[in-house]
Amino acid sequence: MKKRDEESAFSAICNAQRIACAPFEFEAARSLRDFGILAALDKAGDPGLTDEEIKAVSGLSDYAVRVLLNAAEGAGILKTESGRTSLTKTGWFLLNDPMTKANFDFAADVCIPGVARLSDSLREGRPTGLSTLGPWDGTLYPHLRELSQPARESWFGYDQFFSDNAFSDTVSRVTALHPTLLCDIGGNTGKWAIRLAKADPSIRIRIVDLPEQCETAAANIAAAGLSSRVACFPDDVMSGTNLPGDPDIWWMSQFLDCFGEADVVRILKKVRNAMRPGSRILILEPLIGNQKFPIGDRCLAAFSLYFTAIANGCSRFYSEADFRRFALDAGLEVESVENGLGIGHTLITLTRGDKS
Repeated sequence: MKKRDEESAFSAICNAQRIACAPFEFEAARSLRDFGILAALDKAGDPGLTDEEIKAVSGLSDYAVRVLLNAAEGAGILKTESGRTSLTKTGWFLLNDPMTKANFDFAADVCIPGVARLSDSLREGRPTGLSTLGPWDGTLYPHLRELSQPARESWFGYDQFFSDNAFSDTVSRVTALHPTLLCDIGGNTGKWAIRLAKADPSIRIRIVDLPEQCETAAANIAAAGLSSRVACFPDDVMSGTNLPGDPDIWWMSQFLDCFGEADVVRILKKVRNAMRPGSRILILEPLIGNQKFPIGDRCLAAFSLYFTAIANGCSRFYSEADFRRFALDAGLEVESVENGLGIGHTLITLTRGDKS
């Protein structure tokens, strides 16, 4: 075997076997959660539980408990000593860590059946796994409100967990620019707009999103008593309509990763054509290569396959280099790049790229 890198052959084959076993261990973890075993072991603490006690909690047979515990122990989720089983730190994080829960639920409830059709999506250039969520064609986004439970809750839980953690850092950065009007393209449920409007009583906000999303956002905005300052404009940014050019700030949060490269450039060109002198584009995205830890980059690369197989068949999580290229192609200039917002977001500020 030729030397391919510095990893030993033994380490490499062990890692290969982990990948081969990963689907089974994921499903074992899901069963442990769904049958209440993880929660019961967490409550039991270090002393753990016997097999009989686990049977009583879960309602499973001797056989079911044994195969499940064996698989979970091999995955490092549980440990058994002197006939008693307890959670490892990994098991504890699977149950209790909010970020792990957001990722796990999203994978389990939204992605697994559809990602099984990844090969077809790659071959055909369309999201062949979308049909596992509903009888739809095209993209997932117009149908988010139609998702059945628990997929709907897990989709929004995943999306909003990461954006919400970045919002605290970005609100102050936006208000420091003293914008009079901000255009939030892809405003989704209106959560960001509501938070910004509450932080700055003088700002007006315009949300541009699909009609289905605007309906949800408008209801949330009305409930927050902010309809006089936050307005929704139903529109598909990919349509031929023109964008109004009066905002000081054009805001896009976790939006451009929903589009393929050519469409990202097309959207940025459309915004550039609408920008008035002195206005800015602010893009908030989790970027591959800009994460604090390697596992962050690994998660983004893996979850990019959700876009491929389910969401639209053409987009992904991008890198900073990608966005610099998109900006250049759209005739925009990168004014600043700030990493480390929230859990792992980057804020990219773009200007028109001219002296006008």
